[in-house]
Amino acid sequence: NRKILADGRAPDEPARAPLGDASYLRTLEGETLVPPGAAMFRRSRVAAVGGFRDGTFPTEDYDLYLRVSREAEIHCHNQVVVEYRAHGGNATSAGSSRTLRSVLRVLEDQREFVRGRPELEQALERGRRHWGRVFGPRIAFEVVERLRRGQVGDALDPLALALRWHPRGLLDVALHFARIRAAG
Repeated sequence: NRKILADGRAPDEPARAPLGDASYLRTLEGETLVPPGAAMFRRSRVAAVGGFRDGTFPTEDYDLYLRVSREAEIHCHNQVVVEYRAHGGNATSAGSSRTLRSVLRVLEDQREFVRGRPELEQALERGRRHWGRVFGPRIAFEVVERLRRGQVGDALDPLALALRWHPRGLLDVALHFARIRAAG
């Protein structure tokens, strides 16, 4: 898949490196997440693992990929078959704190399958850190936005997540707004 911006332009960021494999271990680490339109599975395989599970929004695709990759080999051809437009209506735009909480729950659901298997236990912990790095920086901005709207109570949960997963992000946000204030 290839990410594009809301206006159709490619973002100014490095292209994603090709995947060597899409194993359960790599999926636990968070390295194989793709939008559902870029993945194709046999219906029987999806049915065998119970399909998409309720209660995993907005990371129901990652939950499915983990359950499928745990039971069967997944092949990745590393060809772009879909462009994924990033815009305010994306599921992950539901809030970085909500998405991080969901992905951490999905990973926690895998704990029973990795217990006693050190390589997979370590992959699960690497996955937790990976998603903390992905969503942590955005959570700090979410905290500030909620505070600016006077939603102090609603800012507490994202604040706790920011302090746990990306405390530097709170400083970065403060510096960002200080630079804006100084320039204006």
